[in-house]
Amino acid sequence: MAGRRMSQIEMLVATSTASELSRIEQLVEEQKHARKTAASSVAAKVFALPELLEMILFQLSIRQLYRVQRVCRAFKDITERSARLRRHMFLDLERRSDSAPILAIHSEPRLSGNIFDTTTFFLDDHKYQQYSGVFEINMATYLKVKDGRVFPPIFGCDESASWRKTNTCNLDIPIEITIMADFPVRDAIKLPTLGKRKSRADEDTQRRMGGPIHQERHVKVICVGAGASGLLLAYKMQRHFENFELTIYEKNSEVSGTWWENKYPGCACDVPSHNYTWSFEPKKDWSAVYAGSGEIFEYFNSFADKYGLQQYVKTSHQVVASNWDEQHSGWIVTAKDLKTGLEVQDKCDILINAGGILNNWRWPAIPGLHDYKGTLLHTANWDHNVSLEGKHVGLIGNGSSGIQVLPTVQPKVSHITTFIREPTWVSPVQGLEQHVFTPQERNDFAQKPEILTDYRKKIETGLNGQFGLFLKDTTVNNATHDYMVQQMKEKINDERLISKLIPEWSVGCRRLTPGVNYLETLTKPNVTVVYGEIEKITERGCVCDDGNEYPIDVLICATGFDTTFKPRFPLINPSGKNLQDEWAKEPKSYLGIAAADFPNYLIFLGPNCPIGNGPVLSAIELQADYMCKLIDHWQTHNIKTFSPKMEAVNDFIDHKNEFMKRTVWQDPCRSWYKSGEINAPITALWPGSTLHYIEALSDLRMEDYNVEYAGNRFSWLGNGYSQTELDPTADWAYYIREYDDGEWLSRSKRRKDLTKSGTIKSREAVSFTGKDADSSQSKL
Repeated sequence: MAGRRMSQIEMLVATSTASELSRIEQLVEEQKHARKTAASSVAAKVFALPELLEMILFQLSIRQLYRVQRVCRAFKDITERSARLRRHMFLDLERRSDSAPILAIHSEPRLSGNIFDTTTFFLDDHKYQQYSGVFEINMATYLKVKDGRVFPPIFGCDESASWRKTNTCNLDIPIEITIMADFPVRDAIKLPTLGKRKSRADEDTQRRMGGPIHQERHVKVICVGAGASGLLLAYKMQRHFENFELTIYEKNSEVSGTWWENKYPGCACDVPSHNYTWSFEPKKDWSAVYAGSGEIFEYFNSFADKYGLQQYVKTSHQVVASNWDEQHSGWIVTAKDLKTGLEVQDKCDILINAGGILNNWRWPAIPGLHDYKGTLLHTANWDHNVSLEGKHVGLIGNGSSGIQVLPTVQPKVSHITTFIREPTWVSPVQGLEQHVFTPQERNDFAQKPEILTDYRKKIETGLNGQFGLFLKDTTVNNATHDYMVQQMKEKINDERLISKLIPEWSVGCRRLTPGVNYLETLTKPNVTVVYGEIEKITERGCVCDDGNEYPIDVLICATGFDTTFKPRFPLINPSGKNLQDEWAKEPKSYLGIAAADFPNYLIFLGPNCPIGNGPVLSAIELQADYMCKLIDHWQTHNIKTFSPKMEAVNDFIDHKNEFMKRTVWQDPCRSWYKSGEINAPITALWPGSTLHYIEALSDLRMEDYNVEYAGNRFSWLGNGYSQTELDPTADWAYYIREYDDGEWLSRSKRRKDLTKSGTIKSREAVSFTGKDADSSQSKL
């Protein structure tokens, strides 16, 4: 039963007296007859349930309160009359002042629909809202029962043992009724689990004492950015949580982040397409090994549509500030509506930054850039209205974007001059060269899931199995170096360019890119390679350190992004410090996911996460799972704030710096791994492999956090009841079994079970070295 939200257990329903049963049966028969003869209108059918409940409730003598949960589906053509009838029932019950039973109903939309009527009413000093419309509603009803015995609510139901198992009544309106254990209902009514919290963390202690252990209070989360990370967070919260509210502010007019923004010619992911998906959500119809940005945008956009994630997103809203609110122990977030220019404020318990690292593009810092009179373009802000046909084009940069642009535009332009200031490693990995999938291959992927899964596993195994490439003087690093030198020489086939473009620093110091057709394009007749620094830009073109001016019609800047990891907006903590200032020189995070002294704040792809160590989407999934564990811990305990301890962050940074001395990333190359510097701390990468990161964050280390509680830290223990005892469908003796099938209690055993240790006898995978994967692995 572990893992269920309520994890409640079936409880005995006391036998009612014969007179009570007789009276109920009489009422049921009267209602059945009334429904048969009633008009077939929707309103009549909807009214049958509250009328029946009211008649039954007020016939009973009452003494003890019990909670009853009901689920019923409203009819599609529900009318204003039905809403008025239900409203009349609620208020009529409220006006009764004798010892009549309390019927308190709290309803929430469970399915998206057209809510056309909302009524606010009060019952027992508690505010409720009743919705009318086309959706499924969840009702919580409170009954008093005679002599401490619960009458089985069998109206229309079989009172036999089968009813006790199903708790389902065969009525025109499906009803599911669950009778729960005895605890103070007036306190329970106000528990956060019955709706949005009306008070803040300091009141949780008193609230929790009226309910069972691990009551789930309402949590409001704000996420900045609806790219891949933000959408995954929405999916995870929707799947795993119930009593929550999530708002995602996205500055663009569409979701999918960088894959909506980047539309330059040749834009594609430099990771094989079938492994640039969520582990649980394959895409069966990728066009090629390296698919274009349009297909990748479609994947994430379809993911959002499939799971209804758009409901959480406010597009064209850019977060411009966030300030800690000490009074409410949460964040006040200011977002600007980019369509109207108006600013709105929102509050949350937990703030998550999913803004990404490669989306804040910047112009190159070259004197005279904006004096240029020709057409100026940036790859991350592409203007599709600009035609390159027959133009002399200049291209600045030979990073991932520049490497993709050159072979794509070269056939279209009259001439292209590419300005390169530094060498870089470019070579497709053996087994992962560009390949357009044939119709038969695509059909096999679609119709035979095992073929696609095997293909994905083979690629992922290769990507995960080459971490030794990034460690200095390992066999795999040396073998990969020799293989790539050979490949680059063959593809360039020009001694002058070979001497300029093959680096002296280690393979992997900068991000590796497959560079499909890039090296071959450098020697095309209409391509000029200018190696060196651009000293300034004039009205006509670029002046380089060779003393020459190179006139061009269109200048393309493939010069990347601001990769400093600073948040894009002021983030002010309880002591008034701005994280933008704290991380201005060197960002220091806790495990790439949080910042010291910034409570209830989490980050996707923060400093020193495995963004370049291996499969990045696997790391994002792991971070989302970690965040959900933290949110669950906050929700089920009376925690006000959590933030990593400064000493924990410092220890992590010290360990990271010591580890990086062994890696190729420490070599003297200019890389965004080091904030665009040559000799600087490595701030972008994790000190280990992606699999290493997955294991490192598999559990919460709350000992690394400063945790502030509201009141007594053990208030989450509640009124002594377990959640299990309150679940009528759960097994009260779930731990009694025929053999020990419990989960493994040691980390080693859990890992071996999770990773199916012992099942792999040989390993077929891609290789960076030109050799088979098994031989490469054996020589690490």
